[in-house]
Amino acid sequence: SQEIERLKPVKFLDLCCGSGAIAVSLVKEFDAQGVAVDIDKRCIRASRNNLLLNRLPQSSVKFVQSDCIEYLQTT
Repeated sequence: SQEIERLKPVKFLDLCCGSGAIAVSLVKEFDAQGVAVDIDKRCIRASRNNLLLNRLPQSSVKFVQSDCIEYLQTT
């Protein structure tokens, strides 16, 4: 839509990213870039894999294994 085009570049912060579905969707639909945070290393691994499975650039999402509150306090 024109609203999204006007807002580009689209940036996001995905807290408790889980499988990375939201991050993948944002990258795929809006060519977005952002950060995905989860405390569970399995979730970070799954999110990275989902980005690869969708053939999206790894540079579009920075994955961080951290407690979300701690991440927000130190960023």
